[in-house]
Amino acid sequence: MQEIAFKTKLSNIMLILGAILFALFSLLSVTIKPNGWIVYFLLSVVMVIIFIGGFCYELKRPNCLIKLSNGFLWIYTKGKWDKIHVTDMIAINYRKTKSRRIVLNSGTLKITTKDSSYTLSNVKNVEEVAFMLQKIK
Repeated sequence: MQEIAFKTKLSNIMLILGAILFALFSLLSVTIKPNGWIVYFLLSVVMVIIFIGGFCYELKRPNCLIKLSNGFLWIYTKGKWDKIHVTDMIAINYRKTKSRRIVLNSGTLKITTKDSSYTLSNVKNVEEVAFMLQKIK
């Protein structure tokens, strides 16, 4: 079985940094106690929970997202492995993750088949993966 696409580690790092930042913000709002500090504290706690939830979700996903075996692609999406035939692929699109002038190699990959479409986020080297899938198709 050939492994084609992997998830990026940058999302885990950014989720942990976000959780730490908002945890510090909640502690700061409790110690300084500006006007409406309870609202700041509660919003910060909610954001910490969201970031930690996202981190746990990313940890649960396998490292390899797409595998190729005997003319079939195994795609990990929505918590399960889906099997599609290589000839069923109609279109392969990708979008790199970017923020203003910063463009990363990771991004979102969308595979469209005759029956459905699969969207994978946080794919490492998304452009290379898309070209490899085009070549296989």
